[in-house]
Amino acid sequence: MSNEVDAIAASELATAAMLAALFERLAFKGLLSDEEVREVYERALLMIEEGQGSSPEAELIFAAARELIEQHLRPGRSAGDGVMLRHCVANGTFTFRDH
Repeated sequence: MSNEVDAIAASELATAAMLAALFERLAFKGLLSDEEVREVYERALLMIEEGQGSSPEAELIFAAARELIEQHLRPGRSAGDGVMLRHCVANGTFTFRDH
């Protein structure tokens, strides 16, 4: 991957982490209910599904993004649960782990 692509990926990951932290904090303070946080993740998932198009080059990226959001929608997850995405640049694979 090029440095430009890595910089974009890092920027997107930082943005996602900041948003997840914001939701976590708002839920912790009681400003958002678990249901409201869930609605945000559901809307984000819908936006990704509607915007993914048919680009084979981006298929893996959209699949990884959907998986990250779906992790937050699974039963037993709360706003404070975190999931980290690891990307292996060498072979283009993504793995997920709780942190």
